[in-house]
Amino acid sequence: MACLLLFNLGNGTLEFTILRRVRGSLVLAVFLWTLTARPPAAWPVSVEAGSTEPVRPGLTEARGGRVPADVMAVDDHGAAVRLVDLLDRPAVLALVYYSCEHVCPLVLGALGELPATMGLAPGRDYRIITLSFDEADATADAATARANYAKPLGPSVPAATWMFLTASAENISRLTKALGFRFARHSHGFIHPSVLVVLEPGGRISSYIHVSRTAYGVGYPVTFPPGTLSAALRGAAAGTTGAEDASPLLFCYPGEPPAQGRFFGLMTAMGAGTLVLMALFFVYLSTLGKRPPPGGGE
Repeated sequence: MACLLLFNLGNGTLEFTILRRVRGSLVLAVFLWTLTARPPAAWPVSVEAGSTEPVRPGLTEARGGRVPADVMAVDDHGAAVRLVDLLDRPAVLALVYYSCEHVCPLVLGALGELPATMGLAPGRDYRIITLSFDEADATADAATARANYAKPLGPSVPAATWMFLTASAENISRLTKALGFRFARHSHGFIHPSVLVVLEPGGRISSYIHVSRTAYGVGYPVTFPPGTLSAALRGAAAGTTGAEDASPLLFCYPGEPPAQGRFFGLMTAMGAGTLVLMALFFVYLSTLGKRPPPGGGE
């Protein structure tokens, strides 16, 4: 424990002062060491087939652009569908991958709760489309996602209200380029921005809604302000291009950030050392109280 103990035994008391600035400086030094002791890995990039240009994860909003008319997908029953054919009404498009265990499931869980809070009729006023950008995802994965996340809509809502799709690498590439959505393959999944895209009928891109904050766990799921999404869908229905979302953008990252484990490992060791020192200190205090006063035997 980074502290300075000032002892005053002349009056039979023990005084000590903890210098918090020293402790804070030590913690900061340890944190900086974890970052500099070994250079962190570079931000992963993907290289698309037939191209030498690296693709770094990120988002460039393409409001006013259009979904390519020839993008094809496959629904959770295995039927081929042209994406723009689903855009006969405003739609919320979520790009995820179905094997994700991090932010994607939280986003899908939040989408399932939207119809009860927005004041719009799902299926009539809007449609939800979830499309996996992992070409390895299959029809069975889309069906599992429907079973897991579409239950809050209830049996009375038509299945077409929320579509769960997969697509080939070529179709995924055309769609994500048009949306300005960039992702990179990681050893345990993908790194990608967490965002909803609001589309107008016909496939024009109206607005983006960032997933800006979340805390992992059942008690702290992702939530979308119903007023924000409701206004975005009404704007899409009216053919209005929304404003740029200036909120921070959350990335779904399947691995541990560089040096994070080393930092928290050192902090755990420091905490254990602090407990040991405190225990020794209290043992010292207990033995100090049992000592006879000077000259007590005379």
